[in-house]
Amino acid sequence: MQVQNNTCSYCGATWQSGYVPDECPSCGNESRPIRSEAAELAVSNPDIARWIEIGMHNPWIGQSWDPTFGEASFAECATTDELRDKLAHGNWCTGTAFYFGDLCLIEQTNGGGEWLTIRHGIAFESISFELVIKHGEWDDLVRRLLAATPEQCKSYTY
Repeated sequence: MQVQNNTCSYCGATWQSGYVPDECPSCGNESRPIRSEAAELAVSNPDIARWIEIGMHNPWIGQSWDPTFGEASFAECATTDELRDKLAHGNWCTGTAFYFGDLCLIEQTNGGGEWLTIRHGIAFESISFELVIKHGEWDDLVRRLLAATPEQCKSYTY
């Protein structure tokens, strides 16, 4: 019997088994193991490989299926204005991701505009960017996000 490493897509608990269980032994949620896209694919950008791993551990992004979440989900933005325009458009599928430098935003709620925010390889925030843009707070927020150190991201003091 082949041993499989499993990670709960809800609570992140890990366990080994010879089969894929229907229920996480830690939280009890019906779960499927998180597949490791970065390990399965020859991902061309190491940042994208890390963001895929992070996204797969998110209970909404990791479950996205139309389209499935992977390297093709990511689009680079050349400027923060381009990033703002993409986010202001709204109604993106779960798993759609835009990035500028090492700031990556992944849609968590199919058309809902809640973006998992990742910087320095750290997922640290869920932000409703459409509202931020609508209220004229984009420039200040993106400036703070891009200036944040890893410690500030971890402590939400950016």
